[in-house]
This record gives sequence, structure tokens and C-alpha cells, in this order.
Amino acid sequence: MESRVDLVNGPLPDTAIARVAALVDAGSIEFLPQQEQSVHLARWGMAARPGDGVLLGRAWVQGAPVSVIVQEGDFLGGAVGEVQAARIVAALEEARALADSGQLAGVLFLFDSGGVRLHEANAALVGLARVLKACCALRVAGVPLLSVLGAGTSAFGGAGVLAACGSAVFLHERAKLGVSGPKVLETLLGRNRFDAGDAPGVARLFGAAARIASGLAQALPDDAVQARDFLAQALRQRRRLRDALDATQADLVVRLTSARRAPARAEASWPLAGTATPCDALGWLWRIGAGEVYVLRAVAPAALAPETAFALGLALRDLVRQAPSGATLFVLEDSAGHEATLEAEALGLTHFLAWLALCHAEVRARGVSTIGLLTGCGISAAFFANALQAEALLALPEARVKLMEARAMERVTGLSRREIEALLENDPVFGQPARHLRTWKALAGELDRVDAQRLTELAAAMS
Repeated sequence: MESRVDLVNGPLPDTAIARVAALVDAGSIEFLPQQEQSVHLARWGMAARPGDGVLLGRAWVQGAPVSVIVQEGDFLGGAVGEVQAARIVAALEEARALADSGQLAGVLFLFDSGGVRLHEANAALVGLARVLKACCALRVAGVPLLSVLGAGTSAFGGAGVLAACGSAVFLHERAKLGVSGPKVLETLLGRNRFDAGDAPGVARLFGAAARIASGLAQALPDDAVQARDFLAQALRQRRRLRDALDATQADLVVRLTSARRAPARAEASWPLAGTATPCDALGWLWRIGAGEVYVLRAVAPAALAPETAFALGLALRDLVRQAPSGATLFVLEDSAGHEATLEAEALGLTHFLAWLALCHAEVRARGVSTIGLLTGCGISAAFFANALQAEALLALPEARVKLMEARAMERVTGLSRREIEALLENDPVFGQPARHLRTWKALAGELDRVDAQRLTELAAAMS
């Protein structure tokens, strides 16, 4: 490791290395060598960066040893690519092992990212899902995971969900957090409804003051000494995932109630209704036959809204109480993506999606085998927080993965519509047919049909 920086006092700085230096003990930060870099960017005439936009290392916070992860927002907007994701997963897995042996107090994760790196599409989406699963595994182990957004930083898209997955979330007064970022909302809703260039309006929706007031996060003091005190206190708070989920569940109920929303109820009719039995009050979790085979329903044709993500999480928590270790859960995936509205962002969709991912982790920790079934469309944050959190993924032949629409790809790649349409079918990076996930070791196989008999057979074969 190479020592890079010393103690910072006074106001918090806004460069990647200086941000972390301000939050740790004097001279304690050491970064790992940065060698790996993206192999995808040269395709678009873009320069790669050693380390792929993330700094990894070790430090101390008031004498407590921590693993440090720092995203470099000046590299492609901090977007998470395949290599960056793999490096973060390795760091989180090592941190968990060190914490289990008493050598580490927790993880300090400094975010600055717009989410998944669109230039790496499928590879980046799969990598981001693996980061989320590793974050959840850390939470299952009770290891403090401190999400920090410093001065002038932001976390959107999948990175916003990652940040919300922390055991504590700290936001500087000039930080922003959400799922659908300002430019995305402007594109979808029109500038007359949301202007991404309206700084006060963006701050009212995504800014630290709004997130802290709603209970989504804690304030990160602008003074470095005070900030270190806050982090040190959070590192001393170890809580079982079950207890943390209980507390989060109560908070989310209050938030939904205040917005006059309620946990979503599933439609009564669906293909397996005649061969399965409902196991939760809202109709999302079903049991097949008399065995221990369960199905979590897909949300299609709707988008994954806060109240739907919450209902799915409640169903998963019901499963933890009902199912024995060794049971099998099939997570059906088909949706219109996540709800991209001002209302969903104001409600804190980031935390509802993080809640869902953590509920999946609780199921896995119970010893239940989880298998994702992509039956229709797997779209971005809705996909990666749900079925991509399963231990294995299967797909119907016609299933598709949609990260970007053709218009967005034209903007990102500069290619013609004809070239893009070819990529969307045949390219392993951008291809939407689910078969392309095999390239990134995220698809275990294809499924010919989804019915009670086939799922029972699969559960037996994969147990």
C-alpha cells in the first residue's frame, strides 16, 4: 500500500482523495495499487483509467480500523463499470472476512456516481448487482457500512440504491441522492414539469436537507473534526439485520402513510393462481403444492413503485418467518422498470429499493435457495434490486434486459439507429435478449415454461 495524504481539518474538501483524508486519522490512509482498467472504453475512443474510477484502501477513524472505498466522480461521472464493480466487491468481501476476525470496525464508502456505466451496459449492470449483494452480505454480518456523500457529490441510479443500503447514510449539505437523476426526469417528464438546470428545484427534490428531513439520512458536518466524531460513533453501532429491517419497516410505513400511499396489493388473477396458495396478505408470495417451493410474483405491467417495493419486501419477510432452511424461492422478474416520477423521488425510492434488496439478503441468510426467473423485461434498478439479487438467474427465451432505449444509446454512443438496432440484438454488451447475460456469468440457463410442475422440478434439481 502507498500512503497518500495526511490529516485535514476545517471545512470538508471536494476532491476524491482529500474527501477521505478529511474523515480519517492523520496519516492513516493507505491506498491499494490501481492496475486494473476497463477493456470496454477503447471501443468508443475513450481513455481508461487505472483502478477504473475507484480508490480502495485502509485507514483508521479515531483508532478504529476501516476499509475505505472512494469513487472518483471526475472519471465518467463516477459511473460504475465492470472493473470498478469487481474491485468494490473484492474489497467488501475482504472487509467482511476481516470484520469477522475482529480486525476491522467497518467500511467507509464515499460515493460520487451517476449509477451504472452506460458504455458497458450489461457488464456494468451485472457488476452493480453484485456490489449490492456484497453490501447486503456485509449488513447480514452486522458489519457497519457507512455511506458518505461529501461536499458536491451525488449518488443516482444504482449507486443511489447502494448508498441507501448502508447501516448509516451521511450527507453533506451540498450532496444529492436519488434514483432517477435530474436529467433523466427532465427527459421523461418535460422541462415544464422538472428543469434539471434549476439548482434550487433540484436541491429541493434530491438535496441533503430534503433527505435528512424525511429521515433518509443524517447530516455530515462540514467541519472535519465533527465529521470524524460522527463516523466514529456510527462505527460503534453494530445491529442485527433483523432489527435494522424492523426499524426501517416502521419508517417506510410512516413515509407511505404521510404520502397517502399504501403497500401495493397484487392483482388477484395470475397464471399460477390455480396451482398455488397465497402466503401473504397482499398476494405477492405464493406456495406451490404441499412442498417448500415459493414464488414471489412479478410486478408487470406496472413499474416498481415505492409501495410495490415495500410490499415485495414484506412478502419476503413473511417468507423468512414461514419457510424452513432448504426451501426454494423463485423470484419472477418482469416490470416496466422503477417508477420515474417526482413523487417517487420525493418519497425516497432509493430506500425502498435498498429495503427490497436487504429483504432478499435476509431470505438468503435464512438458508432459502433463491432463483430469479426473468419472464419478461428486466429493467435497470428494478431488475438489479430484485431478481438479480437471487443466487441464480434463469430466463424464458423471449425475455429481455433493457438498460437503455435506442434514443439514449444514440446519445451515448454516437451511432446511427440502424447500428444501434443491431447492437440491441446481437452485441454481448448492449444486447437485450437475456441470453447475452451468459457472457457475464449472470445467466444459469433458459427455461421453457413457468408452471407449477416445472418450478417444482427445478427446485428439486437445484437443491
